[in-house]
Amino acid sequence: MNQQTPVSCRTHILLLMAITLTGLSTLYPLFYSGCAWESHDLIFNMERYSAATECLKDGQFSARWSRDINFGYGYPLLLFYPPLTVYFVAGLHLLTGIGILSATKILVVLSMILSTGTAYLLGTFLWRSPWAAGLTAACYTLLPYHLLTIMTRGAVAEFTAHGLLPVLLWAYLRLGVSSTRYRILAAAGACAVLLLVHNATWVVAVPMAILLAVATSTRPLRTAYLTVLSTGTGMGLGAVYWLPAFVEKSHVAIGNLQQAHHLSYTRHFATGSMILSESYAYAGLGTVLSVAWLLGGWGLLLRIPPPDQTLSGFRRWSAVLFLITPVIIVLTTAWSKPLWDSITLMQFIQFPWRLTALAGLTAAAVAPAMLLLVPGQQSRMAVVIGIVILLIGTGLLQTARPIFRFNDRVGLGTHHLRTSGTTTVVGDEYRPQTVAVHPNDVFGPRTTTWKPDSDSAICVPDRDSSHAISAFVISDTPMRLRVNCLWFPGWSGAM
Repeated sequence: MNQQTPVSCRTHILLLMAITLTGLSTLYPLFYSGCAWESHDLIFNMERYSAATECLKDGQFSARWSRDINFGYGYPLLLFYPPLTVYFVAGLHLLTGIGILSATKILVVLSMILSTGTAYLLGTFLWRSPWAAGLTAACYTLLPYHLLTIMTRGAVAEFTAHGLLPVLLWAYLRLGVSSTRYRILAAAGACAVLLLVHNATWVVAVPMAILLAVATSTRPLRTAYLTVLSTGTGMGLGAVYWLPAFVEKSHVAIGNLQQAHHLSYTRHFATGSMILSESYAYAGLGTVLSVAWLLGGWGLLLRIPPPDQTLSGFRRWSAVLFLITPVIIVLTTAWSKPLWDSITLMQFIQFPWRLTALAGLTAAAVAPAMLLLVPGQQSRMAVVIGIVILLIGTGLLQTARPIFRFNDRVGLGTHHLRTSGTTTVVGDEYRPQTVAVHPNDVFGPRTTTWKPDSDSAICVPDRDSSHAISAFVISDTPMRLRVNCLWFPGWSGAM
């Protein structure tokens, strides 16, 4: 590797701050006080956070069973849903007293900052140049699909997971350079945190990180061993979440993830026109990043010696990243359907276009190679600034969303949760198998937990919490007592 020209810490900080503020500026709908932005899943996610808050108030720190959702009949949502973002918002709400919406906005802002910072870290590792790292961070932060994930879809956990993808790739690539104990633990930690944030992203990101680390290493067998070791350690650290979910998944209608018509992966493949369309950000890199990626490949192909020593980088790594980008994009199309059909685990990802975030990351990591075509530091600065301006313009197309007033202190209370019928935002896939008919079709919203069928019976509720319910019942004659809650393995009752 060539000798590097020293770069001041101040340069890194100022450039990183500028890119971060650029990314945050595109999220302007978040900064309207007391307002939410229209999206597919935002309200559903806030209902999850509110349900988790009630669990924590009840002392159920594992938050396995949500008492109030599903018309008040309860639901094992938080047993299966990745917990980290849920706990963050619920904990922030309880500790500070701010509303659920405000806490959610804070998480989104921190996730955007995380995406910029980790992408900058990856760019610095690959290119050893602040402007190259800044270009990587800008391309990834302002990736159309990245912005669409939060502003159109309202997928808060997945948006947070995007911020972890660059650090995951950085940690795994470093294992191909050296195998210190700290690098193994760093890769394991990144693996564990991503698993606890968004399991669907983990399923596609970790195998891809392993593949890239092995493909770019000069000692592929050893790197394969280290990446598998780190992944296993990370899974062990995250077992507190996935192990109970794995053990009890047979007790819920998890098959709905594959069987529900609107959720089937077969209905969510991208077409060629979708990938090339600037307005369809579910797939493809967008015009600006696509051009930057192609120019980066040109720079790598020509192998022009850098006029100074600040942009040497690792061309071998960048070449692999360049080649893997179109492969990932193909995986979002129907051309890859045989692969999706044969690998059951991939089907639980539901939406093939979710892989667009990975394609955007690899393309963003390659984009700085285009600066090899530009002589002089000043010219490179101008190129980076010009690309960032273009990215802001295309990014604003994805983040311009209608807003509406929302009182999250009142609107997400117990009454709302017990009447909204919230389960999951997809296919009710965590409904216990023992429930033959959905409460919505039988009882409607629950008015009370306890329903004796005798007018002379006296029923005094004693406890109604997320993990236990009880009541005192007095009756002179035999009678039937209906307890309106969903049975799930682990529940027990006594009369």
